[in-house]
Amino acid sequence: MSVMGVFAVDRGLFDDPDFDPEPFTQREAWLWLIKEAAWKKRKRRISGNIIELERSQLTASIRFMAEAWQWSKSKVARFLDRIAACGMIMKQTGGGCQQLVITICNYARFQRVSLPKDKAGTVAGQPECNASDCSNANNNSDDPPENHKVGQQRDKQEGIKNTKSPHNPPKAETASPDEDEEIIDLEFEKFWRAFPPGRKQDKLKARRKYRAIVSGRDPDFKATTRQLLAGTKLYASKMVGREARFTKMPCTWLNNGCWLEDNAGAPPVFGLQEKTKTKSPDDIWFENTTRRILGEKKAQALLAGGSR
Repeated sequence: MSVMGVFAVDRGLFDDPDFDPEPFTQREAWLWLIKEAAWKKRKRRISGNIIELERSQLTASIRFMAEAWQWSKSKVARFLDRIAACGMIMKQTGGGCQQLVITICNYARFQRVSLPKDKAGTVAGQPECNASDCSNANNNSDDPPENHKVGQQRDKQEGIKNTKSPHNPPKAETASPDEDEEIIDLEFEKFWRAFPPGRKQDKLKARRKYRAIVSGRDPDFKATTRQLLAGTKLYASKMVGREARFTKMPCTWLNNGCWLEDNAGAPPVFGLQEKTKTKSPDDIWFENTTRRILGEKKAQALLAGGSR
């Protein structure tokens, strides 16, 4: 890594629908590996086997990475061998399924956001500040110094009270991007299993669209995992007994927002339902008058012909 500092990259960049699904460059493949690495110790279930991942580790098959990067499997293997030879990653197998486990070397360097510093340890391009300057920067510069001291003492006392107060419970930790993405992927697997099997294709593209819709990054739709699961279950129930060619692909179903439709995108069943029409007051008066003048049988024959 260079001495120019680092910057934050959104983990959802690779699933953003605003960008075309193009093959990855080598730099994008490297960023993807960093993005997929565990930021803390966690477990992954692969083919019925539990794989324990330490911080900086990820597990993925060559085939999965080839699909995600839109590369050939041989190109992925060559790329991993090359960056392993450069000391950027370490490869090993883990679990009973001999799943590939990749360790990102110097992972901690990619998990901080800071400006580059010079030899003196100060941020380049910014003046140095002493302790009093830094403490005063948190206060209103228009206040006199004595007010600063009083305010600091009051803040300190209030901080102690808030810490000891039984009515001030500790804040719950928010979910990390890794945890959010993992939960969404688990919910997607439920969605995928529930989807009708007629034309279930392009799982990778469907997962990208699913992530975008659930996370709010999709420009057209926003839905919860519960709404999508309920919608696909309804769609699957309506497609029972129908030909596979009438079944929409998961990507098409998501792109068109079919969970919002009353019929969940199912084709009409001809011959089983009659088209209903709301009768106007004039139609009701005409039918009643016709029955009174012509009688029931002749009226039915006339009205069935649809002419007035």
